[in-house]
Amino acid sequence: MPTCPNGHQSGSDDWCEVCGHRMTGASAPPGAVPPP
Repeated sequence: MPTCPNGHQSGSDDWCEVCGHRMTGASAPPGAVPPP
């Protein structure tokens, strides 16, 4: 299970499901907003 830079475990590998932070190594387009 991926862990975000804030230490949360998330089922998603692009955005943290807990805090919405972008996961390290994930490529997101500039200006992308994490899901609510």
